[in-house]
Amino acid sequence: CGVDFGRYPYIPAGECVNKEDSEIILWEHVQTLRCCRNSLEFITEALALFSTGNRHIFLPEDQWQACASQFHSQGNYSFSSCGFDILYQGKGKCSDLTLDSFKIKYGNFYYPILENCSQFNVPDFNTQCSGCVEGISSLIDHVTSDFQVQGNDFEEGICSVATIVAIVSSGITNDIWVRDLYTCLPAMDTEGKIAN
Repeated sequence: CGVDFGRYPYIPAGECVNKEDSEIILWEHVQTLRCCRNSLEFITEALALFSTGNRHIFLPEDQWQACASQFHSQGNYSFSSCGFDILYQGKGKCSDLTLDSFKIKYGNFYYPILENCSQFNVPDFNTQCSGCVEGISSLIDHVTSDFQVQGNDFEEGICSVATIVAIVSSGITNDIWVRDLYTCLPAMDTEGKIAN
C-alpha cells in the first residue's frame, strides 16, 4: 500500500485494557474514541513517512483501503470503527495537499512551529511542549480558516490530521523526537460528545 508497516508497526496501548471507552476529540478536531488514539498516531506516522519527497499527505483511496486491510483490528477497534477509513485523497478539502504545497502555503507558520517543537530535550519539557502545541493549534486554526471549513467537524478533522502529518514528517527519521511530539499532542485533546 506504499507504507512500510514493518518499520512502523502498530503497537496497541494498554490504556484501554479492561476499561470502558469514551468519546474524545483528538488534536482539536478529530472525533473518535479514546482507545483509537494510538491507532491515529500509528496512521499519521506512517503517512508522514509516505509523504516525504513531495508526495501527497494522504494516500489515494485504493492504496488507503489496501493499508486498512493490512491493519488488523485491535479488539473492538478498526480503521472503520475509529472513523479513520475516510483519511484518503479526495475525501476533504485538505486531503489533496502535498507535503511541499503545505510547506509553501503555510511556511510562515510551519517553520517557526518546527523550531518551537525541536527542543524537547531541554530540562523543562512541559514548557517546551506547551509552546509546541500552542503553535500547532494556531496552525490548524489557520489551515481550517484558509480552507473555509470552520464549523464543519469532518473537514476540520481532515485538516487537523494533514497538519499533524506535515509536522511529523519534518522529523520522521528521529524516533525520539517523534515519540516526544506524540507525547505532547494529548494536550490538544478534549473529552466530549462526538457530534453526529
